[in-house]
Amino acid sequence: MCTRQEVFAADAFVEASPFEKGELMERNKRTKKLSWVEGRSGIMPTVGMINDRPICLSIYIDVIDGRNIVFYEPTSQLVDYVMIEAFFEKNAPKFKNNHADADRFWNLFKE
Repeated sequence: MCTRQEVFAADAFVEASPFEKGELMERNKRTKKLSWVEGRSGIMPTVGMINDRPICLSIYIDVIDGRNIVFYEPTSQLVDYVMIEAFFEKNAPKFKNNHADADRFWNLFKE
């Protein structure tokens, strides 16, 4: 299991469901573009509350081309993307310039 410190020190962040992450991994297996080591299970933080309802994430870390990449997915019934981005911007210095959704994942690895 990864720690909060490892999550916040990650090199890049990707919002992706387990299905989307699996599709990215399968595409990578076919193209052999990146060295990808599936990582440890992560943490499930509550990033805030709205009207006594939690805003929760599921977080995992993989090592891709030697970089620690966080994959996160909102898992609560209520989702507030502004709150989620603020959570990462406050705690993870590299988030602001190094995050993408599954559609833009490959942009994180352009030279």
